[in-house]
Amino acid sequence: MGNKLFRFGLALVAILFIAVVVLYMWNTNEVDTGEPEVIEPRAQELRLAIPNDPSSLDPQFTGENMEAFIILNATLEGLVRLDEKGQALPGSGLAEFWDVNEEATEFTFYLREAYWDDGSPITALDFAHAWLRAIDPRNSVPYAYQFDVIKNAAYVNGLDPRKEDIDTALSAVGITVVDERTLKVELERPTAHFPLMTALPVYLPAQKEQTERWGNLYGSDVAKLSSSGPYTVAQWEKGRQVVLVRNEDYWDATNVTLEKIELAVVKDSYYPLQLFETGELDLVSIPKDVVEDSDYLLRGTTFYLSFNLGDPRFKNENIRRAFSAAIDRERFANEIVYSTAMPATRYVPLSFGLEDNELFSTTADVKEAEKYLKAGLKELGVDDIGEVILLGGESEASKRYTAALKEMFEEALDVEITVINGDLSTRIDVVRQGEYGMVLSGWSADYNDPLAFLEVWVSNGPFNDSNWHNEKYDELIAKARRESNPEKRKALLNEAEELIFSKNGYPFTPIYWQAEYYTYQEYVEGLIFYPVSPVLELKWVYISED
Repeated sequence: MGNKLFRFGLALVAILFIAVVVLYMWNTNEVDTGEPEVIEPRAQELRLAIPNDPSSLDPQFTGENMEAFIILNATLEGLVRLDEKGQALPGSGLAEFWDVNEEATEFTFYLREAYWDDGSPITALDFAHAWLRAIDPRNSVPYAYQFDVIKNAAYVNGLDPRKEDIDTALSAVGITVVDERTLKVELERPTAHFPLMTALPVYLPAQKEQTERWGNLYGSDVAKLSSSGPYTVAQWEKGRQVVLVRNEDYWDATNVTLEKIELAVVKDSYYPLQLFETGELDLVSIPKDVVEDSDYLLRGTTFYLSFNLGDPRFKNENIRRAFSAAIDRERFANEIVYSTAMPATRYVPLSFGLEDNELFSTTADVKEAEKYLKAGLKELGVDDIGEVILLGGESEASKRYTAALKEMFEEALDVEITVINGDLSTRIDVVRQGEYGMVLSGWSADYNDPLAFLEVWVSNGPFNDSNWHNEKYDELIAKARRESNPEKRKALLNEAEELIFSKNGYPFTPIYWQAEYYTYQEYVEGLIFYPVSPVLELKWVYISED
């Protein structure tokens, strides 16, 4: 009896054990039902980190704030929207097409039918109003100079509001509303690339009714914004995040896939990478030593050493070539600047689309430097070049840069270098007085075109600190300003850049390009990066299923 009861107990335990196993397998989907496994699609949402809150989302008043530039480009539509090559083509934005005269001094833009997110039509008046409020000197807009190409804009912006009738003066600016969907623009000089300039954030439209309603508060929070682009601002928690959502009223909404974009404010430069690795962020900008296989973007900035051609020693081309050859650009970029630099082999960054052949070596050529110095001293009729003053900025980084250059020059050329580091006003005073030999400088392009770099060096240009003059160079730049054919224009600009560093050239020598390193999740597709504003294009981004 007892044995039967014992055997029955064992059998019951076995049955219960089998039942538990079957139930576990059923609940964990390990029972083969013959049906394919269902995988939930990824949400069409993008998560980014930004180091700061946007200063403002008023396109004319935002100032130098990359976070704002990215958001404004995502939420507003200008006359054009840059493509993956950085080109501004008819039909890419609110301008369906445009007419231009033979001299490239007059453009007429014809707007498509499109609407603000409140359902109001976007008109030529919204553009004219936005541009004139930027030019108006009473508003002190930081990027007002970007309208200087427009007829009378620079003149009006320079007027004293206390002494002049600004409203009357603004009526003389070359911006005319022909009708509700036609905008005419007259320029100060031939500028075939003017449509490209209208991609700048300060050229974006501002809804006239809303800017007049909110005044200086326009763009300060979600309730005081208007959207005309692929996305609208749904949430703005200052110090925490900005959330964008797809704009159903956008004229090209069928080509926008993302439903939401979250931009988290993360001030620590290393913390975003931790969030990326845990899958909480989809795209991050990172220090270049963190991820070996990260991508990089050459920003629209070149740092260079400018020579004082007013100094008899540096008027000699061989002397200038000697100092150029003595620079170890690779060491300077990778060891001295380090995290945001690449050695410059040309003046215009490669991301601007000119030729990529090297005009400068990345390493120092001491023998070549000595040869040029010897030839220069012979031409000058002296045995020693004497003390050379090198100017630099007052920041700790700038002091480190000038110290490195001093070391390179003294080792390679056996010359005496005296470094003067000071604030901007001090450097400007010294440069104007001509009491220096070289100055460490930099140039950042405002718009995505090589001309933004090359027109700096035209004769008598306001930023041509070397006072270099070359008639052929001036002619090439003048032709490029008028040329509308992309290939012909590129050839002119290539020739101009190479002319700077040919015989009777070398007014300066490039040292390094500014670079940014980033990485993104493998499922993120359609990202476009630009070397200048708007920096990042989000319209065509989507989350893939692969």
